[in-house]
Amino acid sequence: MGSENVVQKLVVVGGGTSGWLSAAYLAKFFELKGGTAPSITLIESSDVPTIGVGEATIPFIKETLQFLGISEWDFIKNTDATFKQSIKFIDWNLNSSQKHYHHNFSQPLHAEQFNYAKHWAAHKDEIGIPYNYAATIQGQVCDHFLSPKLPEDKEFEGPLNYAYHLDAGKFATYLKNFSIGKNVNHVIDHITDVNLTEAGDVESVLLKTGKLVDGDLFIDCSGFIGLLIGKSLKSEFTSLDDVLFVDSAVTALVPHKDEELPSATHSTAQEAGWIWDIGLQSRRGTGYVYSSKYATSDEAEQTLAKYHDKDVSELQFRHLKMRTGYRKEQWKNNCVAIGLSAGFIEPLESTGIYLVEIALRTLTNLLPTKKNMSSFAAQYNALMLSQFEGAIDFIKLHYVLSDRADTKFWTDNKLEQSIPNSLQMFLERIKTNVPTHFDLPVGPQCFTLYSYYAVIYGMESVPETINNRNLNANKKTENLHKEVNEVWNRANQVLPTHREIIDRINQR
Repeated sequence: MGSENVVQKLVVVGGGTSGWLSAAYLAKFFELKGGTAPSITLIESSDVPTIGVGEATIPFIKETLQFLGISEWDFIKNTDATFKQSIKFIDWNLNSSQKHYHHNFSQPLHAEQFNYAKHWAAHKDEIGIPYNYAATIQGQVCDHFLSPKLPEDKEFEGPLNYAYHLDAGKFATYLKNFSIGKNVNHVIDHITDVNLTEAGDVESVLLKTGKLVDGDLFIDCSGFIGLLIGKSLKSEFTSLDDVLFVDSAVTALVPHKDEELPSATHSTAQEAGWIWDIGLQSRRGTGYVYSSKYATSDEAEQTLAKYHDKDVSELQFRHLKMRTGYRKEQWKNNCVAIGLSAGFIEPLESTGIYLVEIALRTLTNLLPTKKNMSSFAAQYNALMLSQFEGAIDFIKLHYVLSDRADTKFWTDNKLEQSIPNSLQMFLERIKTNVPTHFDLPVGPQCFTLYSYYAVIYGMESVPETINNRNLNANKKTENLHKEVNEVWNRANQVLPTHREIIDRINQR
C-alpha cells in the first residue's frame, strides 16, 4: 500500500470539551494500537469561549476516562467534579401525589430476574410507593445527600452507579494538558479559509498567520458554526425547532445553600422550560433552559432569580442561544463532525458529552487506514443517526407525559404534529403494554429500558388496560420491597455523605 494512500495526518478543528476530548481519545487509541501513529494537530482560536451549557454527564463517561487511563481521583480534583447518581425531576407532574421523581443510574434491584415495572404498573395504588423509590435505594441516597461510593472502594467502583457533575472549562483544560502530553500538536490561530480538492475533500485550512495546515482526516469540533462540515462541505442540518422547543438558556453561578452537596442534577419545570441546578465542589451551576417563543430574556432572568429567592440585580447572568438539531451526514468525505457541529439536543438528560464519547468510540472502531472512506462514513452516519433519533424521542417523551397544562409551552409540546412518528408509535404501544426491549430503538443506545421505566412510571403514566391482566406477583413484590428497605437501612449506616467522600478524595 503506497504511503500516499494512507491516513497520516489528523486535524481537529476547535477546542473546548469536544475538541480536546477528540484529540485525547484519538491519541490514546493510536498509542494502544501500536505501530506508526498518524500525527494529530488541534487548531483552536483564542477568542472562542467554551459554551458548557451542561456540566453533567451520564455513567458512560467512566468507561471513557478508564480508556484514557485517567485517574478518577485526579480527574475529580482538577475539574471541580462531584458525583451524579440521578436526575431529580421536580414539578414535571403537578397533579401527582409526589412532586418529584428520580431517573436513577442504578438498575432496580434484581432487574434481570424480575421485571418489577410490570407489577408496579398493575398494582400502583395498592403498593402506594412511587416507582423510583420502590425498586432501588438510589433516590433515597440522593435525597439524604449520601455518596454512591464507600471510602475503601477503588476508582470507578462502588455499590451504586454514577456519573459526574463537572466544570466544563476545567475539564477542557484537563483534557488539553492530557492531549499535549500524548504529543498532540496544539495550534492557537484563527482559520480564515478552507481549501477543498476537486473531489470535494478538505485539503487544508488557511490560518490567520498565513500558515496552511493540511490533513487526511479532519475532525470538525468548531461548534454550532460547523466551519468544515456545514460551511464548506454543505452537510444539511435538520432543525428540531418543531419538536424540542427550548432554544435559549440564561445561567447564573451561585454559592451552595449549605454544606450539603447534592448528588443529583435537579431539573425543575417552569412555565416555558426548566431550570437545571448542579452542585459542584465550589459552587452551584444553574440555568433556565427556555423557549424564546414563549418567554423573553427578561422574563427568563426573572424566573431564574425567583428560583434563587433573589432580585434580578443580585445575580450575574449569561445568555446562550441553542441551535437544536443534527446532521444526518455527520461524516462527509474526509471530515467528521463531533460535538455541536454534528448536532445538539437540549441538555435535559445530559447527552452532550455522551454524544461526543459515542462518536469517538464509533469513529475509532471504523477508522480507515486508507483515504478511501465512503463505506466507513456510511456506517458511521447510520449509527450516529440512530443515537440522535433515539435520544430525541426519549427527551421529547418527558414533555409529552408531563401533566402540566398551565401554559401554552406545555400544551403545545403535546400536539401531535410536534411528536416524531417513532415516538407516537411507542406511545401507542405503552397505552396497553409495559414496554420491553423490543419497543426500544434498534442498536446501541444512550438510554436503557430502565431509563424509560424511570420516566414513564416516574410520571405515573400507567397503561390503560394493564389492571385487567392477571399479574399475580404479590409475594415477589413484597419480598422486593422488604429487601430494598433492608439495603437502604444498611446503606444509610455505612455510606459517607457526598461532601465527606469528595473531601477525602481531595486529600489523597
